[in-house]
Amino acid sequence: MKEISKEMIKHCGGLPLAIEVLSGLLRNCASHEWRRIYESINSNMAGGFEDVFHVLNLSFEELPAYLKHCFLYLASFPEDYEISVETLSYYWAAEGIPRPRYYDGASIREVADAYIEELVKRNMVISKRDVDTSRFETCQLHDMMREVCLRKSEEENFVETIETSTANSESPCKSRRLAVVGLRKETFNVDTEVKNPSLRTLLLINCRGWKVSSLLFASHKLMRVLDLTWVEFEGGKVPSSIGKLIHLRYLNLAWSEVTQLPSSMRNLKKLLYLNLFVNVFVEVYMPNILKEMRELTFLCLPDSLHEKTMLELGNLVKLETLKNFSTKHGRVTDLQGMSL
Repeated sequence: MKEISKEMIKHCGGLPLAIEVLSGLLRNCASHEWRRIYESINSNMAGGFEDVFHVLNLSFEELPAYLKHCFLYLASFPEDYEISVETLSYYWAAEGIPRPRYYDGASIREVADAYIEELVKRNMVISKRDVDTSRFETCQLHDMMREVCLRKSEEENFVETIETSTANSESPCKSRRLAVVGLRKETFNVDTEVKNPSLRTLLLINCRGWKVSSLLFASHKLMRVLDLTWVEFEGGKVPSSIGKLIHLRYLNLAWSEVTQLPSSMRNLKKLLYLNLFVNVFVEVYMPNILKEMRELTFLCLPDSLHEKTMLELGNLVKLETLKNFSTKHGRVTDLQGMSL
């Protein structure tokens, strides 16, 4: 075993990351698994960086199936980006990546923390913990591990990412997931350039001031995850066509220019996550749309609601997180039975 480990370390090119990843991979392996991994490394040696890349790639190949998709999801984010574990946990849950049986009474966040911890132990992600709660706060990828993530994501057509360097590409999105990163609204039109009726996930990351119309919702009725942080709607009104997204499980409108929500949003009965922390400087007109959203586990209400707004929350018994609740717009008794 000692000789095998020495031989494998030679193929790490003296790179600390590769050595750490290899040790994480072998940590709980039996002796016969060590030999299998050694033979895999030894049979794919090409010299130089490719040797190191193969060691890092092997760490992905040896992941359990449920962790592979969790890891590939990180390809959605830009280089050196600190990813919120809370946000990531709801992306994963909304996509159904951890199957329901994995929860078994645990919260969405608890399952995500367990998955991140496993990736950290394998030295595949870097993490930061909250100093008060000791929970994982953010995670990110080392540059070389990100290269593995991007290559595997491309091979499996897991997610397509559009950044400044690819913004003028004329080829339509073929993946079911699209992440648009850091683009100015002048360089990309989300309504007209996202042309994939099969799209399940759209993430706008560091994109501010984009105008979104009813066309986006009407053309993508299979959407599961929709992160529209910092967008703008004409007249501040969210189009009623959003109610056609009956499969939607994640909707984030945080910091968006919104003054009015449509009554059609009551059709979004499968939502797990709903963030309505929109423009904090104006009152938001919000119909009584929440009472049938029985699957909600996370709800953030607008900071300021129209004075006549009254919301019924009594059916939201699965709610784990509730933000900006006010007794001016809802009954305290509605909170009984929630998992808060």
